[in-house]
Amino acid sequence: MRDELMKYYCHADWDGVSNIYAFLADGSQDSFIEKGLTQMVHREVDDYYARTTAPDPVAVEHDWVASEMAIIPDQLLMIEDQDPAALPGSERQWRDYRIALRTWKEGTSGFPLADQRPQRPV
Repeated sequence: MRDELMKYYCHADWDGVSNIYAFLADGSQDSFIEKGLTQMVHREVDDYYARTTAPDPVAVEHDWVASEMAIIPDQLLMIEDQDPAALPGSERQWRDYRIALRTWKEGTSGFPLADQRPQRPV
């Protein structure tokens, strides 16, 4: 996150920059600012941090699939035992959901859009 007490610099050709440099805004560190560095405006710094700290949507979906897959064995067992605490859905619906989760990966239509995820049985 950008700190108002700092000023930020990057190399002049900063498109796709992998590093930015922060110096105290009071000028006490100006002697460390190398030639060829360009001061960034606040919007550029904010955009940089938004880009570099945003979660990877593919990783988010892989984590979501793993968490959903962990629920299914218990649900199938609860259905088999006729447990009233089981979530809605039949055994077949939960098995179909498991199949849909296994196919929810790169190359699948809609992946990695969360609103396109396979839906739990209802």
